[in-house]
Amino acid sequence: MENEENILECYRNSDFDERLHLFLQYRSLRTEFVEIETNTMLTEHSPVRTLKTAIFQIFKETFNSVYKKILKIVIDPIQTTIKEGDKK
Repeated sequence: MENEENILECYRNSDFDERLHLFLQYRSLRTEFVEIETNTMLTEHSPVRTLKTAIFQIFKETFNSVYKKILKIVIDPIQTTIKEGDKK
């Protein structure tokens, strides 16, 4: 149905408020609307995707920092002991 395609295209190009109105107005198209929302969230420029990427990056940097500190605490004394043993 051409009318449905026009509505779906309108939904794709709308902001949040307009999408909400269309979602409430066209009950029969809700499955398609949800699919559009899901696809939108998976795109690279989606705010949700950007937020997930930022959170992951922060987690990764924090983990790497903590990991390096743990290695320094654990490995440095072992390396020092080994070096001292080599001197004897």
